[in-house]
Amino acid sequence: TNFIFQTIPQAPSQVLNKSALIMEATLPLADAFVKTTNEQFKKAQVFLQEGMNFQGQFKDDKALESFNKAIALDPKYSAAHHLKSVCLSVMKRYEEAIGAIDEAIALRPDLDIFHLAKAIYMQESGRDQGAIDSFNKVLSLGFDIIDIHFEKAKCLLNLERVNEALESLDKVLVKAPECLEALKKKASILQDLGKHEEAVGVFDKVTTLMPKSTNTSGEYYQKGLSLQILGRNAEAIQCFM
Repeated sequence: TNFIFQTIPQAPSQVLNKSALIMEATLPLADAFVKTTNEQFKKAQVFLQEGMNFQGQFKDDKALESFNKAIALDPKYSAAHHLKSVCLSVMKRYEEAIGAIDEAIALRPDLDIFHLAKAIYMQESGRDQGAIDSFNKVLSLGFDIIDIHFEKAKCLLNLERVNEALESLDKVLVKAPECLEALKKKASILQDLGKHEEAVGVFDKVTTLMPKSTNTSGEYYQKGLSLQILGRNAEAIQCFM
């Protein structure tokens, strides 16, 4: 599968978005369904394209009708179930979206994009453990980008599984050592754990990557607090200035 994700080192969480899922649903059609009859599939394909056009116009109700028509013609058309799930998630109908993507997964459990869609729906509906399970499935299928580890870390933090969250952030930083969002989050976690020496080291990387500004004033302040706790008052004062 060719993915269209373009990882943004500063903010990986911006990458996992609905438009990526919608675009990715244009899988090679011969590989995305199990045909019932050629004629039925041709009709289903027309409804699928119609639904995608409606999605592009933000007409989600009409798009949903089109995807349902495609599925009625070919219930094993996995791409149609996938696109239906995307449409439902845009409408915040997460329970139905998860049901639709489960249909797609049942048909094509080998497609990582389907598991990624489920992970996002789980995360957006506050089901952190379900999201983690689906992110892990995506990784097990060989799709390994920093965005997945970053989003997984956020879910782990919500569940107060701090050490596992740090492991996920470290996997981000192995691939993207200058990922500011991951560095900021790691520094904050270390500080909360009372590991101030380590926290200062990570804050140093943040402040080195970005000059002192309103965007990093919070990081300078937090770094100063850790320095103060370590008794490095002169350095702390510089951070508070």
